[in-house]
Amino acid sequence: MNSYKALENLDTAWSREKVLKKIIKGESPDTIVDAFINENRENIKIVTKSINQDNTRVLKQLENLTICEIKLLKELNKIQSLRGDSESNKYGKESKLNENYNLGLFMNKWSNKFVIGLLIMISLLSLTKQAWA
Repeated sequence: MNSYKALENLDTAWSREKVLKKIIKGESPDTIVDAFINENRENIKIVTKSINQDNTRVLKQLENLTICEIKLLKELNKIQSLRGDSESNKYGKESKLNENYNLGLFMNKWSNKFVIGLLIMISLLSLTKQAWA
């Protein structure tokens, strides 16, 4: 199996919808990640082999991107809880932004596609570099 197919399989296996359903059922993040790794060990090995030392920097950047997303979500939660407290003292008006904004949809479309796209790009760069060597 090639790296591209392995990435497609991993993308299919790790969808935000599936993970969110597991979280709603009460599964812990550690359990979810461990199960994913056990179920997709071969695909992960294939993708890992195609990532060379030059691309580990990109993986570190992806990790930092995820940390930024977590911090952003924590700040949004904090702002939401503060706003909830202050709204009880206000007139009860909701902003249009709050009515029309779906955070889950934003995070699903933006983050997941970005990370998978970067992984595919890393794989293609690695394969191209190997082909030219």
